[in-house]
Amino acid sequence: MNAPREVKLAICLSSAVLLIEAVDRLWRISTSPDANTFARLRVVWTGATLACAALVALFIFLAARRSRWGRTGLLVSTLGGWCTWYFWTRGVTDYEGWHWIVLGGATTMELAALILLLIGNGAAWYRPEQPLLSGR
Repeated sequence: MNAPREVKLAICLSSAVLLIEAVDRLWRISTSPDANTFARLRVVWTGATLACAALVALFIFLAARRSRWGRTGLLVSTLGGWCTWYFWTRGVTDYEGWHWIVLGGATTMELAALILLLIGNGAAWYRPEQPLLSGR
């Protein structure tokens, strides 16, 4: 059975958010004075960023292949990222106006993707198929 339109859209949104956030983090690493002063910090920070992006990409891939684990992984990683952001916020002065727009857009896209995967036709697609009852 082909994925419903809602799931396809959610996968596209999740992939776009992954790309936007990975590029943003790598750009921040390249412009960070701390990362440019301490080479080991830059390498570790870049490695952690790429590892997290690879894990989320795996969740997206699994969700696209109808894996409930992939969908759950996306939910947990997204909520975990939001909680980390909420409890460990950067200074407001670290962000320029355009960055708030990008961050708000990415957060909105993540929320839309989760809603599409967890409610309605998207959620129904992940349910296990029920065997047909014989004799009815």
